[in-house]
Amino acid sequence: MTPPAQILIVEDKDSLRTMLRHALERQGHAVLEARDQVEAIRILQQAQPALVLSDLRLPEGDGFGVLRASKEIDADIPVIVMTAYGSIEDAVLAMKEGALDFLAKPVDPDHLALLVARALDQ
Repeated sequence: MTPPAQILIVEDKDSLRTMLRHALERQGHAVLEARDQVEAIRILQQAQPALVLSDLRLPEGDGFGVLRASKEIDADIPVIVMTAYGSIEDAVLAMKEGALDFLAKPVDPDHLALLVARALDQ
């Protein structure tokens, strides 16, 4: 049996991060959590997750910084950015910088499951 995929969630809102963690754990994934870019980079250097799911707006740094750091550590790591309604142009910019996909907030757990499965299959 293959070990569960490690997924790094980068989200400053505790309630959303917890909901995302529960949704991903229900699918059998192992979840790492960070509240900001600094924590995310430390985890990326230590754990090398299979997938990064990052909010674009963070209290320290931002999702673009998380995206760049992820790609510097492993160019092939899929990164999905989350963005609130109204900042879709930021999500498009993130895609141009190498993000695999984007997820609009509020996050639909079924859509999350689909994106994660697709990202891990690549």
